[in-house]
Amino acid sequence: MKPVLTVDSGDVVTLHSFPAGGEACLPRQAGLIPADYRHALDTMVQGPGPHFITGPVFVRGAKAGDTLQVDILAAKPRMEWGFVSIIEHSG
Repeated sequence: MKPVLTVDSGDVVTLHSFPAGGEACLPRQAGLIPADYRHALDTMVQGPGPHFITGPVFVRGAKAGDTLQVDILAAKPRMEWGFVSIIEHSG
């Protein structure tokens, strides 16, 4: 995949992700679904699994086999809803 972002070592970035599950897991109240999530569901090609993946992010100067340190400075939910899924043989 082409990188969605290119950074230098030490850069600070903000990334967003979306919940897995797609249409079947959306709340009934359409107003609770962020516009960018709705757009992603409507336009992105479904990959092999249920999850949206943020990235990839390209780090200038990094080479195959390098170990990269990623510090998570903050994490906060963007939505006021979520879901739990327990599927036999899948977790």
